[in-house]
Amino acid sequence: MKGRFGFFILGLFVGAVLTVFIYLSYSFGYLWFEGRQNNTVETKTETPVVRNQIDGLTMFETDGATIPALQIRVFQTLGANYALAQSTNERYSYSSDYNYLNALTIMLVNNGEYSIYDDLKINITDGKKLVQIGTYRYQTVDKQWKTVPVVEIK
Repeated sequence: MKGRFGFFILGLFVGAVLTVFIYLSYSFGYLWFEGRQNNTVETKTETPVVRNQIDGLTMFETDGATIPALQIRVFQTLGANYALAQSTNERYSYSSDYNYLNALTIMLVNNGEYSIYDDLKINITDGKKLVQIGTYRYQTVDKQWKTVPVVEIK
């Protein structure tokens, strides 16, 4: 009986050691793989960026391109300072929402001049322009990923 019991204990010990070894190998391999993936993504960033508190929001360090627009209509607010909006090159009356079908979707950043709320329409007056200051990546209700310019009225 001593021999069989000894083999049983030895089998339990070897099984436990192998289980711990396989677990550690898998864990370190996964961490190594994830680290390689993150480094690859980080090194492909071409423009230096500053991260913001909203997921998917990337801000440029300097102003980007000017986006031509005469009017903006907010369709979804994302807090007091951010909103998804549509910009158009034509000036429409406040009651004609159907004219925004071919508009560019943007993320509008509040610079403190006005309050942002749903269905807000802003006319871009002479001397003012939309300047791209970043990009915003988000997932739509249809589970599609979209990237839109982040703009500020300057």
